Amino acid sequence: MLKKIFFAAVLLTAASVYAADGINVVDGDSLEIGNERLRLMNIDAPEFFQKCHDASGWKYLCGFEATEYLKKLMSGQVRCERYGKDRYGRSLVECYRADGMNIGQEMVRSGWATAYNEKYQADE
Repeated sequence: MLKKIFFAAVLLTAASVYAADGINVVDGDSLEIGNERLRLMNIDAPEFFQKCHDASGWKYLCGFEATEYLKKLMSGQVRCERYGKDRYGRSLVECYRADGMNIGQEMVRSGWATAYNEKYQADE
C-alpha cells in the first residue's frame, strides 16, 4: 500500500513518471493511478462496454478488446509524460514503453484507436 501511495505522490509532482505496476487500464485510452484518472492524448478508443461491427456486420466487443490490447502494451516499465488536463479534469499523458514505443501511436497503428492528431496517423 505504501508503494502505491508513494507512486501516486511521485506522479502528482513529476512531469514524467516511471511505473512497472499500479496503473489500472480503464479502457482503450484511459488509465487510473490511485484516484487519479489519466487520458492518452491524441487518440480515441472504444469505451470498455462498447460494441462494434466487423466487415461482415457481426457485433464484437471492441471496447473490451481495445482495453486488453492497451493492458498488454502497459505491462512492464512504462514512462508517462503529462501535458495538462482535458475538459473532464483527467491528466493528458503520452506513455512510452522501455523500448521507446509510443503507446498511443501503437494503439492507432494496431487499429484499436483513431488519431486526433496527424502525428499519430497510421503509416499507409
